[in-house]
Amino acid sequence: MESKAEKLAVIEKMLQQHKTLCPDLFDGHNVLLPHVRQKFLFLGQYMREYFLPMFPHVNIREMMLVGSSCSYAYRDDGDLDFFIIIDNIFPEQPELSAKILNNLAYTIFMCKWRPHIYNRPVDFAVLDVNNERIKDINSYSVLRNKWMIEPIRQPFPFSAEELFDKYCKYSADLHRFVAELPKVNEVFLTAESAQKLSAYLKNLREDAFLAKSFSIQREYSPEYNLYRLLKRFGAYRHFQNYISDSVNYLLGKR
Repeated sequence: MESKAEKLAVIEKMLQQHKTLCPDLFDGHNVLLPHVRQKFLFLGQYMREYFLPMFPHVNIREMMLVGSSCSYAYRDDGDLDFFIIIDNIFPEQPELSAKILNNLAYTIFMCKWRPHIYNRPVDFAVLDVNNERIKDINSYSVLRNKWMIEPIRQPFPFSAEELFDKYCKYSADLHRFVAELPKVNEVFLTAESAQKLSAYLKNLREDAFLAKSFSIQREYSPEYNLYRLLKRFGAYRHFQNYISDSVNYLLGKR
């Protein structure tokens, strides 16, 4: 377990601003490098053809590179956040469309499939065109090869110490929630508990990507950076694996 000093060092590094965008992704004119773009285009088409073949009327409307990887606060080893935007599967039944995409995300997670582009993990989501998460965030259109909203370079409105204090509460709330969930043999989650924890983690991610406070871009908001820390310190992946292990235990239980 990392000490407070070690975590503060990680946070301070995470809050450092670079003078340019990530050179592994963008050229000197802030345009996505051609070979990188081709990888994302391939991934988007693969997702469409492999996971949604039963909906031939559904087309890809947009592919977006978002998050810290396309900001001035990128990490050299950070995840690549990638949104694949598709037509609404059932325009007259938005709740059913949302359920299908949620089930798709859960199925991919249970398969433990996580694509990588040049050894960097891709944290992707398949969203319908009406999803609020795709609005008002700095993002690069992989399809159109241009910025939808270009990032800005500005100071964070909080210190590393302040973000650490917020993270301690953020993490404690999550651990408390998990501790209170019903369990099998006091170890594994029940089926209902697994669903509740999955929904909780999904909501944390939704809140992070919708976050926009202090009249600044999302990448500078506390909510988004708390989510980044949850992933950076391994807690998010830990609880995802806990869900997976619990489901596998329930499937194997006689």
